[in-house]
Amino acid sequence: MKKTILTVLMLGIIGLAAAQKGGRQLAYAITSEAAGSYDYSEIRIVDVHTGAVVKPLFTKTQAYKATSARSGKAIVSSDHFAVADSLRFPTASMVGAAAYDKKHNRLFFTPLGVNQLRYYDLSHDDANFSYVDDVPFGVAKNKQDVAEQICRMVIDADGNGYGMSNDGNHLIRFTTGNPITITDLGPVIDDTRDSVNAYHKMCSCAAWGGDMVADTRGDLYVISAFNNVYKVTTSNRLISYLGPITGLPAGFTSNGAAVDDDGELIIACAASAAAVKHPYYKLDIGTLKATKLDADAGILNTADLATSNLLYAPSNTTVVQLLTSKLNTGDMIENSHISTYPNPVQGDYFNMVFTGLEKGDYEIQLYDLQGRAISKKSIRIVSDRQTEQVDVRATGGIKSTYMVSVVGARAQKAVFNNKIILE
Repeated sequence: MKKTILTVLMLGIIGLAAAQKGGRQLAYAITSEAAGSYDYSEIRIVDVHTGAVVKPLFTKTQAYKATSARSGKAIVSSDHFAVADSLRFPTASMVGAAAYDKKHNRLFFTPLGVNQLRYYDLSHDDANFSYVDDVPFGVAKNKQDVAEQICRMVIDADGNGYGMSNDGNHLIRFTTGNPITITDLGPVIDDTRDSVNAYHKMCSCAAWGGDMVADTRGDLYVISAFNNVYKVTTSNRLISYLGPITGLPAGFTSNGAAVDDDGELIIACAASAAAVKHPYYKLDIGTLKATKLDADAGILNTADLATSNLLYAPSNTTVVQLLTSKLNTGDMIENSHISTYPNPVQGDYFNMVFTGLEKGDYEIQLYDLQGRAISKKSIRIVSDRQTEQVDVRATGGIKSTYMVSVVGARAQKAVFNNKIILE
């Protein structure tokens, strides 16, 4: 299998407090067992700014447990699959795609040539794997069926997982809680506004492989192995070409992608460190320009990266406009009597200050970018200057842009609409 389509698993900035020390930016990674190897079947925690291994999680030689996600019964070789090495150990055929589910602390993945969704339960000290063995995940006939391999996977802002085949004919959505459901949504649909760069018309070397991340709106970004970027609007499966990545050295293939704690998109190359001197780059999603990071010497080849973070870069105006496009200018209602702070929000609360607002009953409403209510708080304005604290913990800690509204209780009319950013 060519390394360029091995966009293997990993993900998530994890909640390991000890591992976060020293300002490290952590992600799960699917790596080779040694530098220069292309056997992508081991799972590690790495620093995505340096490539340094922080902690090994699973190697091909260690003991593990594998059970059916439905029945809880132990998985044995006679139960499943004609793929010869698919049961030697959970990642034996190498990993095609993976995503970190922060809510359930699970690392979801699918092996190459095996149409099955699996996950590593990270809540246990030992290696515990579960296989969703009663519903297929993809239609690949074998490892050589490159077009049908599910080689990109991510968990979106709603907590749903998505996987996408190389040929774009299968966009698969799955839930992450029990019971897990898997739905093949069908093919992504080419944006007719750009027929030249339409996904299904691009040659396989330009569009296949790579990895996928999600933004705060729930849309997906595919970074292909040969350094092209596409956006998938999940509501209608429309796939649009954003352009080629610039600033990368010759021979660099974008095999892994993840969003770091700062909201920056990091891409990694699966080629050996000898072939690519700087295998980790930061990618500006607004300009598609890559900037090299100073990776450690002798790092392991990395075929896939990811974190639970969502794509968002507050310092980049283009990205802000992209990620908040659902909040149209017409939705904003400025009010000189109402202000918010701090914004961006970095804790569990923000404050709203009411100065000279007409006294009476109001409701503070918080919505996500899809227009879904997150929380509501009834208040009564009784003084010329009044401060109300708004709890944002109902967002589940998802870093995103939200709409905060103040609605008059009597007229049920908004007197204030604006954006609040959670970092």
